[in-house]
Amino acid sequence: MLGKLITISGLDGAGKTTQIDLMTEYLNKKNISVKYIWSRGGYTPGFLLLKDIIRKLAGKKVPSAGRTSEREKKLKNPKIAKLWLTIAIIDLFFLYAVYFRLLMLFGRTIIADRYIWDTLIDFRLNFENINVEKMFLWKVLVFCAPVPDVPLYLDIPLDISVDRLSRKDEPFPDSKETLSNRLDNYKELNEQAKWKSIDAMQPIEKVHSDIVKELI
Repeated sequence: MLGKLITISGLDGAGKTTQIDLMTEYLNKKNISVKYIWSRGGYTPGFLLLKDIIRKLAGKKVPSAGRTSEREKKLKNPKIAKLWLTIAIIDLFFLYAVYFRLLMLFGRTIIADRYIWDTLIDFRLNFENINVEKMFLWKVLVFCAPVPDVPLYLDIPLDISVDRLSRKDEPFPDSKETLSNRLDNYKELNEQAKWKSIDAMQPIEKVHSDIVKELI
């Protein structure tokens, strides 16, 4: 029997990790084999390996990992930005369209922490001068990647996300302005992503209960 694809999206602080843990426990009790995968464009295994190799070969010519001013400056170069996006999308293709489908073919149910539309929002925010949706490779990725069986969106207000994020030990936290832009993008993409919205302001067990209803 084919496995399913469950995706979970939402602002930082929405409780995704907590609900993923509860979902995994619930599905394991049902004897369903679960594979958890976190993904983000530019941070997929193949791309990370490539960046490590380039850093070793180029040395100080390549910016160090993380959100540095030097890195941001280089990514504003249109040629570098398009090359970065091209490699990131190709690696996402192998992750989503190949690896995900193979796992599902062999009966694994995937819980994906972030998926295509979350990455599109990242690309929109980080590469404002490039229309990623019009890139041929992006269209191929969207066409070939499996459609989620259960696309979940944990909904929380902006101010709650800002407050919860301020309490977390994040090395590169989003600013309130960035979180606001993310929220606007989530609302805009809702029709395409077809998310099943869950009120994440409810008690943890009630949120889990609402999610289970979507899984059945």
